Amino acid sequence: MINITKVEDGGDSLNIIVSADDILKMIENNRTRVRNLSSMVLNVCMVLNVCGMLLSSSFVILFFILKEKTHTSPIVPVILVCSSVCLIASLVLGIFSAYLSRPSVVYTKMELIDTLSKTYYQEYRRAVLSVAFLLLAVCSFALSLALFAKSSL
Repeated sequence: MINITKVEDGGDSLNIIVSADDILKMIENNRTRVRNLSSMVLNVCMVLNVCGMLLSSSFVILFFILKEKTHTSPIVPVILVCSSVCLIASLVLGIFSAYLSRPSVVYTKMELIDTLSKTYYQEYRRAVLSVAFLLLAVCSFALSLALFAKSSL
């Protein structure tokens, strides 16, 4: 699971022994980074919630389009709904990536390394998906705003 590179100096090979404590520190540091990324997706500056703001903005625009019966392209409401779905998916995955996993019984350091690395990879995948959904939502929201602005001119 963890790649350890063999470093060669000149013609002699240097064998670097990585202890189990070093591996545990690396995994914990990576898990901390993933949790920080997840919290950034959920909260920016601890006050401004990106997903929440975009979600409510897309609903406001969607309700305005539907209420006022403006002559917009019929694809604009569809894009706004897709943007809202992506934002909700980003929120849920961001929460799940920071969610604590079930405790497990570990007897050796190798079992601990294995358990922590599996947990890290799960958190990492969820955080990457959360950011991907957020970027997709931002792009689709911007596209829908551009189409709405173009059609209202």
